[in-house]
Amino acid sequence: MNLFKSMKVYLCCLFVMCISINSADGFQNWEIQELYTNVDGSIQYVELYTSFSVQAFINGKSINSSYESGLNNFTFSGNAPFNTINRHLLIATQGFADLDGAPVPDYILADDFLFIPTESGDPNGASVDFLGADMVSYLEIPVDGFNSLHFDIAGNSTESVNTPTNYNGDTFTIIPACLFTALAGDFNNDCMVDILDYELLVDGWLGTYYMDDFGILSNSWLVDCLATPEDPLCLGM
Repeated sequence: MNLFKSMKVYLCCLFVMCISINSADGFQNWEIQELYTNVDGSIQYVELYTSFSVQAFINGKSINSSYESGLNNFTFSGNAPFNTINRHLLIATQGFADLDGAPVPDYILADDFLFIPTESGDPNGASVDFLGADMVSYLEIPVDGFNSLHFDIAGNSTESVNTPTNYNGDTFTIIPACLFTALAGDFNNDCMVDILDYELLVDGWLGTYYMDDFGILSNSWLVDCLATPEDPLCLGM
């Protein structure tokens, strides 16, 4: 065997060895980055993120969601694409996948996978565990359809606008129909009274809207029921 062939054999063996070493823990560096649910659990997603390479070996691995005596399980039905550096994985319900403009989920999740803790429930809250990789816990989760739980690398959570992102980097924000129908002056039904409602008022002046509507708009000006759902105007008070 000449030197060239020897080098080829050596490099092939080295490559196989490196892949084998990485495969041994080729999923353990995924982090749970975001959790989202709407109020009835039909639109939910779990978003994972990794900054590491060779984290594709997730076939047969499981994510568990638990609360009190309840346990839901999701099992990956295939590996992720091989290149995982700075990539997301989006595991979402069919209801999410059916939303106009939604990024295509990488995996489909059953409805009601994520639990919604109640005030009278387990004081330890609910948890989501990507077995062997990462686990997060939460005492409450937004159900307003607009905000989600975002987790840092230490597992600390903050509530902010939902940003579902799939492996390809496609993302968008779910904008729910406003549940606070009592908010007077919210002409475009987006749960807040702002410049968009004023523009509708101007466009429909003396046709759809009149002076009384201007007074209603003024009284509710800059009320945001997504940010402050406890505002009396959001409750029709």
